[in-house]
Amino acid sequence: MSRSARDRTGWMRTDGTMKAETELLKYFLRNGYFRLPDKERRKKLRQKYKKGYEVRLVAANRRELMEIRSLLKIAGFRSAKAFPKHSQYVQPVYGEAAVREFSELVTKHRVTRGKNKNAQLRRSKSI
Repeated sequence: MSRSARDRTGWMRTDGTMKAETELLKYFLRNGYFRLPDKERRKKLRQKYKKGYEVRLVAANRRELMEIRSLLKIAGFRSAKAFPKHSQYVQPVYGEAAVREFSELVTKHRVTRGKNKNAQLRRSKSI
């Protein structure tokens, strides 16, 4: 059994989990992005610099936001409080582990689907 067929706790992923990850990936590739801390600034400012690791999924409306929140729960991610940004909603997922897992999903997608020229994908390689 391949490592990719297991979740972060070591349990076997279900078809529902894999479908949820696929749907989340579609939202991410549409207009999601990573927010990463500036390591130089963190060294310089230490505890005053509070920015951390974050994945942001952007929903066009409340219906999409509810769907994203549901998919995150099924996929085993912990969602934070969503917030409005212009005429859309942003659903953040905090933590270095969450960013790493999303990055792995994106990378896996690149390998199976071919190279995508999306800027977020190129940036995700450095995680």
